[in-house]
Amino acid sequence: MTTSTAVSFAALLGDLVASAKGARGAVFCGHDGEFVDLLVAQPQPAGCGELSDYDLKVIGAHLAAPWLRLQDGSANGGAGTALEMGMRCKEGALLCARLPEGYYLVLLLAPAAQVSRAYIELRRVAVRLAEHL
Repeated sequence: MTTSTAVSFAALLGDLVASAKGARGAVFCGHDGEFVDLLVAQPQPAGCGELSDYDLKVIGAHLAAPWLRLQDGSANGGAGTALEMGMRCKEGALLCARLPEGYYLVLLLAPAAQVSRAYIELRRVAVRLAEHL
């Protein structure tokens, strides 16, 4: 991966976190759950505790297994390739978007975030990220 590519990933993640109101951070992962790049919102949205780079890496890695199961289940069940996954959590929401070659993009949101609008931004940035893969 070249430096210009890494800078492009960082810029795209920054764009996503800035444009999705209530975003706590975004992590771009490979098919094995290893992070490629990430960005933690600074400061965190009101009412949210601290979020470290490590926390975001763990979130991205832990989503690998359910994301792969969803991919397999939807494809084998006749629904086709899963494009997105969303989970509401006690402390917010997690959104995940499919990228080429098994990569995926995760957006962590605060409880008060507007999930439907965040999905729009996630889709927009996922398309742009895919152009760099």
